[in-house]
Amino acid sequence: MTERELPRGVRSADDLASLIAAYSERVRQRIARYLRDDPDAADDISQEVWLRVAAHVAQVRSASSFWPWLARVCDHLCIDHLRREASRRRSEVRLSPNTLQAVGAVAPGSTPASSRSVADPDAVLDQLVTLRPRKRAIAVAHFLLGHRPAAVATEFGLTPQTVWKELSQIRSILRESLPRLNRQTPP
Repeated sequence: MTERELPRGVRSADDLASLIAAYSERVRQRIARYLRDDPDAADDISQEVWLRVAAHVAQVRSASSFWPWLARVCDHLCIDHLRREASRRRSEVRLSPNTLQAVGAVAPGSTPASSRSVADPDAVLDQLVTLRPRKRAIAVAHFLLGHRPAAVATEFGLTPQTVWKELSQIRSILRESLPRLNRQTPP
């Protein structure tokens, strides 16, 4: 089967095999854009793509719209996987008192046990998620992974001055948006 032909439905294993032969490399390349570091997940998603094709190929209106449809299936499955992974990692991440202090969620010199001086760590993570991708990447590299600004600059192809500026803006954004309990006067 060529890319110009499209069965009205996958009626046999041969129909599915010919679709896989015609499109498998494009599917692998598409998925690899999303999951470079996780080949096992890429294989799982590739299998899920072909299961979806077998179940839903009859919904495709014409041969010319098959690849765009297949690409959307790949994209949606990859994005769903990345969201699940981010959610899983996010639930595993616990911010240290030093990180909380660095982003302005903890008053300098306060102890982590002091409930009046610590913002909710989940609120800090929620705010990090709302940052633009470059700011978020810089924040994660510096505050969560502990990379020095010069290393962050090298890693992202930026100047150290740009990283310092971004870090300053990130701190300002987080300080404004996080409810800091230490601003309240003690009873």
